[in-house]
Amino acid sequence: TGVQALIFRAPCICVAPPEPPWGVGDGCVGCKKCIRELGCPAIVFADGKAAIEPSLCYGCGLCAQICPVWAIEGGKE
Repeated sequence: TGVQALIFRAPCICVAPPEPPWGVGDGCVGCKKCIRELGCPAIVFADGKAAIEPSLCYGCGLCAQICPVWAIEGGKE
């Protein structure tokens, strides 16, 4: 108990405009590391691979930093 803080190394969705959404390429191996370590609501698991829901993606790129096979590709519009 007591005072607790959560510090992110990404822009705050409340004060920064969103970047273009990211996407998962064919290189995804289905390890679910992005889901386990981030808990981002934009990342879903379907057909044995991760996918990113564009309407929920803020474009921060944290998921790309977590992916061990670099399957998550930069935000492009």
